[in-house]
Order: sequence, then C-alpha cells, then structure tokens
Amino acid sequence: MQQKLLFVTRQSPDWRSLADDFGRGLPIDPGRFRPAEKIPGFPDNIVELVDQWNAAMSVDFFSCRSRLKDIADDTLAQLPDARRVSLDQVSGIGSEIEDYVVFFHDDDDWFSPQLPEMLSGLSSDDYDVCVFSLVRLWTETLTLVRRGQQSSTIVGVRQDANFKYQSNNYGLNGRVCDRETLVAMKDHVLASEYGAKRAFRDVYIEQIIGVTAKTPCSASILPAMFSQATMARWHVQRYIATLQALPIPKEVGWITEHITKVTELFSSAVAPSA
Repeated sequence: MQQKLLFVTRQSPDWRSLADDFGRGLPIDPGRFRPAEKIPGFPDNIVELVDQWNAAMSVDFFSCRSRLKDIADDTLAQLPDARRVSLDQVSGIGSEIEDYVVFFHDDDDWFSPQLPEMLSGLSSDDYDVCVFSLVRLWTETLTLVRRGQQSSTIVGVRQDANFKYQSNNYGLNGRVCDRETLVAMKDHVLASEYGAKRAFRDVYIEQIIGVTAKTPCSASILPAMFSQATMARWHVQRYIATLQALPIPKEVGWITEHITKVTELFSSAVAPSA
C-alpha cells in the first residue's frame, strides 16, 4: 500500500490577523511574528526590517506574507488526499504516522501536484528519507540537485545542493518518525546533520518536488534589500522583471500560474500609493 502524504508546516505566524490589525492601525506585538527560537539565517533585527518594508512599500509586510501563504496553500490544495498539520500537532499523531511520508515545509513553499505519482513506485521498506530536486525561485533561479545525481527537468540554472536536505525537498518515511527524529528533522540545516549522524538511507528521485519561493519579503532576503533603503523598490522591480522573463519547462508548467500570482502581488507593492 502506498504511503499517504503528511505536510507539517514549520513556524507560521497568523499573517492574516497581523495584516488585519496593521490595517486597522493597531500596535503589533513583535512576538506575534518573531520566532520564539533561533532559526538559522533569520535576521535578529526583523522588527526594524519590517518597519522599513512598511515605510517603503505600497503593500504592508504582513499582507504580503499572508498572500504568499495563500499562494502556497493553493499548491497543497491540488493534493486533496494529503493531511496537513502544524509543527506542534505532529507529535500527537501516534503510531499511524507509519502510514505517511512526512514533509516539513515553510508557509510559502510550493509542492508539485504530481508528487503522488513520483512516490508511486517507492516501497516503505526501501528508504528512510526520499529526496528530490528543488527549484529555488529568486532573481537567479536555481534547480538544486544533490551532487552526483541528475534532475529530469531544470528551471533556471542547475546547482549542486548546499545541504544533504533542502527546505522542502525531503520526505521522511513515517516508520522512522519517533519524537526525537521529528524534532531533529524539522529544519533542513539541522536535519542534514542529523540524517548523516543517523546514517539514514536516502533514495533520490530525479524529479522536481516543488519550489522554495524566495521573495523580497523573505526574512533571509530583507537585510540585503534594505542595506540601501533607497534601492529597495528597485530590487522588487528587478525581481518582478526576472520572474516574468523566466522560461518554465512544460514538464513543470504548474509553476507558471503561481509565479504570475507572485509578480502581481509585488507589482502592487511597488505601485504608486493611492
């Protein structure tokens, strides 16, 4: 029997309520969007960066993040048989987790609607972690491929992956998912170290699982965006133009409609204020 899909969302603030409150002029407690624990690559001055975004752009930071989450949710909606939980819910699933392949992801990551077909020939006896090619969408778009492996499709430029596992390109066999493993594997940087330590059996599937969508309001991008605040809108305009010109192979044509939604959002962000 083929294992089912379980998607576990890493820390995800309630962007919609943040956007609503900001729009009403209410004060925003930074604890509502700043991580409670340190995350690799997350800027310490996120509060200042958010303030800079809101001063410079025509769409506030929280509304942008809320819309990006909606776009990502649209990709998961194409997988109607999948189960979705938050990080704090996953440990309560119990022994039935053995029936699943578990994918950790950020709230703006995209997944291919062909994922069930990609997994259809995979036996739960033959692997601990399944790993895929992954598109990193940005002004220089890359397809991240594990060194020594191939990818059936390339979007942008092929690049060897920096880590054993990347953002949302790895799925855990539910049979290895005890509480310790779930905690250790939730972040891809820490998961890469833990997976090597445990000598997990990886199976590499040479297809694109989805997209880690870097945008101008990604936390890791904001420091560079506002290193020269007067150039921030230019960076967004460049991002839009680059994505609009990006060739998308027909094999992953599902990506196109989501890129269109992203470029529409950021075009609004740099449009003249009413």
